Amino acid sequence: MIHPTSRPMTCAWGTRLAAVAVTVLLCGAAPSVGLAAEAPEKDEEAKQAEAKAEESLTLVDRMERIAESYTALARAFRPPDAAKIDEYLIHAKKLKAEALKARALEPSGFAALPEDERKTLLIAYHKEMDATIKTLDALVVALNKNDLTAANTLVRKLRQHRTEGHKKFQIDG
Repeated sequence: MIHPTSRPMTCAWGTRLAAVAVTVLLCGAAPSVGLAAEAPEKDEEAKQAEAKAEESLTLVDRMERIAESYTALARAFRPPDAAKIDEYLIHAKKLKAEALKARALEPSGFAALPEDERKTLLIAYHKEMDATIKTLDALVVALNKNDLTAANTLVRKLRQHRTEGHKKFQIDG
């Protein structure tokens, strides 16, 4: 059935689409659009812009990314399914990468504290992040062993890390 708001394909587009389809069928790859010389240069610029944007992320931004990845992991784990282990591993590795980057940052509320208290809290923050990263490492190991029972326990433990960390380190600055 044709959607009532769709327009019929013009002859030129139909011909182009047919040519692409035949090329893909015969060669197994889509034809080049003639911009191959410009693509690497644009890709390099895009990578540099992405790297610059990545460097400028704040701890709040990192924690939001961690929360998104954790939520996706926790939802995927309802119920745990051995067929989804690759998906779980992707989420766990994203979580670990973001946790490592977040560990290197200092919570913004710490800046207003006296130096001794700031240092003490920063050490505690690093220990909590190290514990979270250790749990993520254990999760990856459990998933690689197809141990969904242990992995499910570790996913719940990650939630505890988050709750405890927020209680300890969220300071209105």
